[in-house]
Amino acid sequence: MKLSGLLGCLAAVAAFCACSEKEAPGGANGSEDSGRFLAVEMANPVTKKALADDYETGSDAEDKVYSLRLYFFDSAGQAAAVSPGATVNYVDCPEVGDPKGADAAEKKLQAVVMVSTGTASISSLVAVANYEIAGLGTEALSLAELCRKIGAYDSPQRENGADPHFLMTSSSYAGAEGLVVVTEIKPSHLCETEELAKENPIVVHIERVVAKTRLRTAWTGGIVTKGGVIYNGQTYVAVALKDHSGQEIKSGGNQVYALFTAWDVTGTVDNSYLFKKVNTPAAWNLGWIWNNSDFFRSYWAMNPDRVTLGYVRYSDIAQEVGPKGAAYCLENAADNFSDGTKSSYDPAAQTSNRTQAIIAAVLVTVDGNNQATPVDLARWAGMDYTEAGAKTAMLNTVSTDIYVKEGSGFVSIKPEHVRFVTATAAGMADDSSEESPRYLSCLQLTDAAKNLQFYASASDAATLTGSQVDGMLKEIPGAKVWKSGLTYYYTDIRHLGAAETKGLYGVVRNHIYDVNINSVVGLGTPVYDPDEVIVPQKPDKDETYIAAEVKILAWRVVDNDTDLEW
Repeated sequence: MKLSGLLGCLAAVAAFCACSEKEAPGGANGSEDSGRFLAVEMANPVTKKALADDYETGSDAEDKVYSLRLYFFDSAGQAAAVSPGATVNYVDCPEVGDPKGADAAEKKLQAVVMVSTGTASISSLVAVANYEIAGLGTEALSLAELCRKIGAYDSPQRENGADPHFLMTSSSYAGAEGLVVVTEIKPSHLCETEELAKENPIVVHIERVVAKTRLRTAWTGGIVTKGGVIYNGQTYVAVALKDHSGQEIKSGGNQVYALFTAWDVTGTVDNSYLFKKVNTPAAWNLGWIWNNSDFFRSYWAMNPDRVTLGYVRYSDIAQEVGPKGAAYCLENAADNFSDGTKSSYDPAAQTSNRTQAIIAAVLVTVDGNNQATPVDLARWAGMDYTEAGAKTAMLNTVSTDIYVKEGSGFVSIKPEHVRFVTATAAGMADDSSEESPRYLSCLQLTDAAKNLQFYASASDAATLTGSQVDGMLKEIPGAKVWKSGLTYYYTDIRHLGAAETKGLYGVVRNHIYDVNINSVVGLGTPVYDPDEVIVPQKPDKDETYIAAEVKILAWRVVDNDTDLEW
């Protein structure tokens, strides 16, 4: 990630804010018992010149500091008051000015606080910017208490279109004895005047608590596209779809295209540590350089115990494909503190524990005027149908098992008596495993048909209840139904490691993950109910895949070319 400001955290933030009283606590300024001024400067973990290609300037909203809280500790990490009689060990700076300077990479936030002359107990500090998000309360907190803080610290949505506030905390990394998060306060930092303090500030490195993801398309490898395609009043680039063997996918003799309409991150964790938690470099032998104390940074992190992953509905996928769209989430990295590994999972018994980029698409045909029309497509028992055709084919398997009276005679159940519902809604799938067939659609009676009398044979005595009929219908193997052409693709977001459990998959705070979609093959995973939460999965035995290049921008650039087979 090309960084400026504060690892993209405080680039273009305020230049100065005053948090002190104008008069020193105790005697007159300069006397033996007077207070001392301490200038605290929020800065980058690396300079602009170091690893310049791996850092990126944040937007004004991402870098904005609305408030700042500084916590002070003694040499044992216990709360240390900054003035006589104080009951808390923090100072709040609620007003932050505008940035100064021509070069965003050199912009820093500087706060001046006043501490009492009894500063022998003050040994270190940490910073929390936009601290209201963290809900830290008004009590004194030790370093250990702060480091145990866990919460939903992702950026909240603001009312009336206001910019979100991004929580930022002192950067943490691994030392020989474990986590290093505090900044040491030396006697030379304590000055008799504000001017002297500002000339000799203590530098605190800070990082955002969230990770950022962007998604773009960069079609390569002979992918055929058609620009200027109109769908629902919007203009898209349509991608001509092929199957796994390279054959064009057609519907009614017409080429099927995919329109990539939106994307988002999914499989996001609900909580993270306030300060990034890591173990020692010796404990976490991951096979790659995950820690850099020279830059005051670590590139891997520990999840809290028992995090829960959250997923989105198709109808809620709304990020713009391209440079303007960005999604933020909490880090999802190591699950095991002792060795820093991420747990593997059994697809037959568990869902994925990875954070993913999910891409909403619509399958369409395109006419001579570049107008797109969603395809009516279903697949069942290895054959392609329309939705109505799939109903007929599926009902043929129970034509001698379910009857209804029509006039004076009996007829087999008809397509107009049934509707498709998702396998989850039919009770034939759930979110308990990766292999549960959530992408399938099953037949169930329509509301109107539930009022009819059904029979197990052409006999008045062989009556069936509506519940019995529904039970028989959902035993018919489900179909893949792309209702109104709705489909999705997804890719696991990759980090910097090479091994599956040692950093290959994960997201870490203050990193940017650039996902570049290079090619797509197949129809994607069908969506029948866009308001049902999607736990992403690939259809069984469906020759579909999406190729994605994942580019992680944060302290370094990592390119991944990935073929994700459907």
